[in-house]
Amino acid sequence: MMLHAKVRLAAAGLAVGLGIVVTFAATMPVGAQDKKESDTAPPVPGESPVAKDWPQWGQNAMHTFAVADETLNFPLKVAWKYDYQAPTGGTGGWAFCPIVAHGTVYLPYGKGSNLLALDGHTGEVKWRSEVKACALATDGRIICGVRFQNSRYDAFVGVDAGNGTLKWTYEPEAAISRSFPGAARFLTQADGLFYGTSGDGTLYALDARDGTVRWSHKPEGGCLSSPAVMEGTVYLVSGKEPNLCAVNAATGEVKWKKTLPVRTSKWHTPTIACANNRIYVAASDATLCVDAGDGSQVWKSARTGTMTVTSRAVYSSNWGLSALDVATGKTMWRGEEAPHCAPATATGRFLWNHAVPKILRTTQDAGHGIVVRDALSGKVLWRSEEHLHTCWPVLVANGTAYVQREVGLKVTDEATGKEKSVEVPGLLYAFEPVRQ
Repeated sequence: MMLHAKVRLAAAGLAVGLGIVVTFAATMPVGAQDKKESDTAPPVPGESPVAKDWPQWGQNAMHTFAVADETLNFPLKVAWKYDYQAPTGGTGGWAFCPIVAHGTVYLPYGKGSNLLALDGHTGEVKWRSEVKACALATDGRIICGVRFQNSRYDAFVGVDAGNGTLKWTYEPEAAISRSFPGAARFLTQADGLFYGTSGDGTLYALDARDGTVRWSHKPEGGCLSSPAVMEGTVYLVSGKEPNLCAVNAATGEVKWKKTLPVRTSKWHTPTIACANNRIYVAASDATLCVDAGDGSQVWKSARTGTMTVTSRAVYSSNWGLSALDVATGKTMWRGEEAPHCAPATATGRFLWNHAVPKILRTTQDAGHGIVVRDALSGKVLWRSEEHLHTCWPVLVANGTAYVQREVGLKVTDEATGKEKSVEVPGLLYAFEPVRQ
């Protein structure tokens, strides 16, 4: 464990709060005129995110992609959509996924990934910031992200969630990433701390208020996964073996380490989710469930992919959505659709994700929009008509579903039969239930 103090507190004035878009193209939000005053009541400043927000990757510090919100129902309609300049990183950059807290959507945009804040109910711009950050997480007061500067991701930054001003900067000894941050670089927020990893595999616990390092830990072989936090313990995958490490969230002391009977590869970063007093690890060859107390194996399944975890099932998504029994790992059902590898989002009885054909021929054939399934049977209950072409997860927050359209697309040329790249602008959709 090492203590650090390489933190820079920032001067105010780096962001300007604006109510309209003035520097890049944007659509007029659709449906804003239908909103009632009660629908757009402002949040209480400085409060912590509530269970129905989406303040970080995976919705919560355990990365379950399960939301304590059953108010979202279907059919859905587009409430508004917002055109924006796509952030650095291009196709597949989950690090540029937005977060939602207290009715505000925070989104990286443009070259260098500047921050943008949108009203989650109307799509109107609240502020734009000169701070460059992605892989976002927030405690409701501070947004923490990975800074892009000098063609690399080199620091953690803390930004005021109310106006976008830079509050603090922490530069680790090793750059965080030279290309856009992958799944191992997502930030996790829990109990006033932000947890993140640097390029050399060191895990840092940063104080949300001022960015000071509470502790750091570099496991043998470095961190391979984004950290997940449950009941005062940080869990991460490290090393080539690989190992699952349990670290005290307050002190950084290692509680235990267990070698896992799975493989990793440079093309597949292992992911972790925590629930039911179990730790779930998705590696390149299997999904593993272990006991949270000592890392002993509970079950192992050959099905693998990005995970959604509920009290009933582990939903594995990798060009085919499968439901595994949470107690045994046995397959409960497998979807007939071919969803992309983004995790599904669980809201009680329903699963929300999307489906993308394995072969795209035109931009009009670019995916089947949002797909809603019965969580118990896998049956498709409803699908949207919009062609979204997206590999991003469906974010559910406060009764609204947010989906990003991808910025790069490879389609098959009808004349030659060859694959070609097509650029489309970034677009954020907000879907809400159709009012009866």
